[in-house]
Amino acid sequence: MSDDLTYQVIPRDPVSTLVLTGALHRTSLAELVTTVQKLLLDHGHLLVDLTGLRVRWPPAIRAFTTALARSADGPRHGWSCSPPMTR
Repeated sequence: MSDDLTYQVIPRDPVSTLVLTGALHRTSLAELVTTVQKLLLDHGHLLVDLTGLRVRWPPAIRAFTTALARSADGPRHGWSCSPPMTR
């Protein structure tokens, strides 16, 4: 398994999905903040699939709240987490 953080955006109406795979660590933090912030601004709503994400540096999880706070519509965007759905 790669230690690089990669992502794929699946555009859907009304909510696009950001699929993250690989490792989240200190060096990938800034890129992730920028990516999430841009997607929020471009799409308005965003579902983030974390099932393929491995957290190598726990403070990096703040990337999501940082991106929300920095987006122009920060107060309008919400943040929620839910467990993975089972089939």
